[in-house]
Amino acid sequence: MGWLGLIYGYFTWLANPMLLLSWIAFFRRNYPLSLLASVGSILVILSFLLYDKIVTSEAPNYSLITGYGSGYWLWVASAGCSIAANIFVKISPPDRAE
Repeated sequence: MGWLGLIYGYFTWLANPMLLLSWIAFFRRNYPLSLLASVGSILVILSFLLYDKIVTSEAPNYSLITGYGSGYWLWVASAGCSIAANIFVKISPPDRAE
């Protein structure tokens, strides 16, 4: 259902624009914004684990969530990698080009 889930109270899709914002901010070297968006996106992504059913059509029809496939865990990993990249930039020594 994607963004249509917002109509029915499923806000986890909002993690996608947050994750996109974190990538854009990272490549523009706005690391504080990138880290904030990354942490926000992973929290929203993980909130999906609190649902026991999901809208599956515009009717709306609901289906029970019976498991989480590789797509979900890759989504979590994507946000986790974004957080890790921001932490790495923060702890790595600055370039000393001469």
